[in-house]
Parts: sequence; C-alpha cells; structure tokens
Amino acid sequence: MAPTAPAVEHKARLAELERELMSALAEQENIRKRMRRERDEAVKRAVGCFAGELLDTFERLNTSIEDACMDAGKASAASLIAGVRASEYSLLSALARHGVRRIDPIGQRFDPREQQAVYLRIETTVSEGTVVEVLQPGYLLHGRLVRPAIVAVAAADNRSSDHPKT
Repeated sequence: MAPTAPAVEHKARLAELERELMSALAEQENIRKRMRRERDEAVKRAVGCFAGELLDTFERLNTSIEDACMDAGKASAASLIAGVRASEYSLLSALARHGVRRIDPIGQRFDPREQQAVYLRIETTVSEGTVVEVLQPGYLLHGRLVRPAIVAVAAADNRSSDHPKT
C-alpha cells in the first residue's frame, strides 16, 4: 500500500521541522560559545587594565626605594616617606577606579557586617559601641565585603564605685 499524499506531506514537513530544530540548536550552541569567549575576553581585559594600574604603582614604589637607597644618609627618610605616600595614594586611586572602597570606621558605630571587633576598650569620652581604634582597614568591592575592618570598640566601665577595690 502506497502512502497517501497527506502522509507524504506530513513526513516532508516533519523532516523540514527537524532540520530547523537542529539548525536552531546549533545556532544556540554557537551563541553560548561566543558569549563564553566574550565574557572571558572581558575578564582578561579588566584584569589587564587593573594590573597595568598596579604596575604603575609598583614602579613608583620601586623608584622611591631606589632613590632612598642612593641617598643613604641624606634626606633619604623624607624622600622615601614621600614616595611611599605617593605610591599609597596611587594604589588606593587605582583600587577605587575598579570599585574597591576602603572601610576606615574610626568614630562610627560598630557594624558587624563590615567590621570585626578584636577587643573592647573602656572609654568615657565616646558612647559604648563606637569604634575607637582601627587596627586594619577593611575593603569593599562594588559594595561586597572583601575584608572586614579589624577594630577596637568602646565599652562602658561596668565596675561599681560602691565596691571596695582589693
């Protein structure tokens, strides 16, 4: 029995749809691969730009050290300090351009989301819970915590004056 004309048409249409589906799947896979390559290239460019800015800072710091070594005994300490300060400013500027923000919470209320308290210090000049010392600044990258600030926090003196000291 020979297939009828509608059955032949359906088979032809089914074969055409299968080709279109395979073509669409292949195109989708090509798009996925292209997007992956573009993402990888964007990451490499960003890291390359960041590294270039850090290398400028490194060179400035290296020059300061070399100058201080050559001027040993003269005003080398002052020139070294000036060079290191300039390098610090350059480094912090490069980090800021790439979304890094320094957390230096001295005098602010303790925030456990961005700070890590390592000790309490009895203070009478500031309110309890205020950051009184920053042992190590913290950093945020585009608003996300990279490293918490290591701090000391003010505590109230809870010792009663009614009790004799022994």
